[in-house]
Amino acid sequence: MKIHHIKGYSPQLDFYIEDQLAYLKRQQKESNIYAFLEGAIIILLLYIALAWIVSRYRPYIWIFTFLMAVGMYSFALQNDFIDLFFAENPRLGWTIGPLFYRLGTISFYLLLLDFLNLKKLSPLFYKLALIICLLVVSFAVFSFIYCYTTSNYYLSNRINFILGAIHIVYLSTLFIYLWKKVDEPQRFLAYGTTCFSLGIGLIVILLVTMDEKSLLYIPAVIQLFVLSITIIFLIAIRLRIRKQELEYHKSIEIRVEERTAELHMANTALSKQQSVLLEKNTYIETLIDELNHRVKNNLQLLYSLGSLYQKGDKNSVTSNPAIQEMQSRIHTMMLVNQLLVHNKGNKLKLDQLVMETISYLQMLYDPKQRIAIDLYCVLDYWIPTHISTSLGLIITELLTNAYKYAFPTEREESPTITLEITQSTDKLSIVFWDNGVGSDTLVADSSLGIALIRDLARQIKGEISIDPKNGYHYHFEFKKGLWK
Repeated sequence: MKIHHIKGYSPQLDFYIEDQLAYLKRQQKESNIYAFLEGAIIILLLYIALAWIVSRYRPYIWIFTFLMAVGMYSFALQNDFIDLFFAENPRLGWTIGPLFYRLGTISFYLLLLDFLNLKKLSPLFYKLALIICLLVVSFAVFSFIYCYTTSNYYLSNRINFILGAIHIVYLSTLFIYLWKKVDEPQRFLAYGTTCFSLGIGLIVILLVTMDEKSLLYIPAVIQLFVLSITIIFLIAIRLRIRKQELEYHKSIEIRVEERTAELHMANTALSKQQSVLLEKNTYIETLIDELNHRVKNNLQLLYSLGSLYQKGDKNSVTSNPAIQEMQSRIHTMMLVNQLLVHNKGNKLKLDQLVMETISYLQMLYDPKQRIAIDLYCVLDYWIPTHISTSLGLIITELLTNAYKYAFPTEREESPTITLEITQSTDKLSIVFWDNGVGSDTLVADSSLGIALIRDLARQIKGEISIDPKNGYHYHFEFKKGLWK
């Protein structure tokens, strides 16, 4: 038997004749071992892919690439790889196989850089890792071209031995230097790196001592080591994720405690402000009550002075009607003040004000109720404080003028006063008329009552029209929007 060998070293000619049944049993046993290991690798790949989809944690990508690349490398060293994909060109198949190993090595270093945050932890080792990755890529390109063109794997195996030694030295130095700087999950990465270094060392020893015969054992060794390394790395990642979750929950708890403290301080400040506001509110209410009391007393004093003057002067009622008019106006202001105090607010009911005003003036000027009063007033209509006095005085003046001048005693027809108050969407209307004597012309300047009515309507932004013929007719319109 003549053998022509071009691989750069002498082959080991340890051929032996084997029984066919023994050969088949050995092949079946090896196939079962490889099927078990490859099935475990596939299951781990699926688990890592699902874990990345759920968490989006980037180190899962490097572990997935590492496991897939090294698994493909171990498969490429088996006969089935050549038979299935490169039966017509075995040389290309043998040359492509080591590329998977280089890809796995690069993904391993990327995992180190990412998981250890090496750029921040040690810039020197970060740069060295990038240089090693560049060497691996350069050697992968050179090895592919050289081995495919020459089929000489001896040089490639020797360079593998040198690179393996570089990996072992770098990784050992890295974790010895960083051991005290890394946390527990990162130390698990060191355990996986140790396993990776042991695997590289064992493969290098097999290549040096057994040459090509080592290829019978290297695939199984690689698969065992890559499974062990991947499991250790997954434990490290799980610990890291758990630690990050605990830190996140702790930070949330700290923020909740800080926020609780801030809210407690804010509540304390609000309580103090509330106490101050309550004190001020009590003080203001006291002042308002005192003010209302003094206003009531002052108005009552003015009203009483007018009554005393009438009693003191026998001719005051007939010769001084101005006193009665003044008392009517004072009574209206007293009534507004009384209703506001009673309602404890800044509004009062218009119908209540109108009816009480009519009742007082009727008792004052027409106690025998000779003049009929027809009242049509919208119910439950609330008017604001700043217009209540003016509206009350307007109604007082209208009724006073009607009682005094519209119906002389010699008139025979039934005297009637009509007051109609209606509202619409945007305005309030007041219509007042009597069937009294009226006047052919309206001279407002000669009548203090009409001048006062016009002035009061203008103050609360109302429009007024007056028709003195066939009894006096007054028509007021007040826009609601102008009262805000």
